[in-house]
Amino acid sequence: MSGYPCTRSVRVEFPDDVFVDGIDGLNTGHALWRARCNWDGAVITDLGPFDSAAHPFKSVN
Repeated sequence: MSGYPCTRSVRVEFPDDVFVDGIDGLNTGHALWRARCNWDGAVITDLGPFDSAAHPFKSVN
């Protein structure tokens, strides 16, 4: 657990790769900012609140 209260699902799109991941933040805007920093150059799309069933390898307590 990251300690951040908000977890969002995001679509990360590069020219040759697309994937969905969960990203943590203080709020939605902060989580999306962190996603843009993590995947520089990618198009980041907010998919809504994190769904652990859609991301079985990431746990959120």
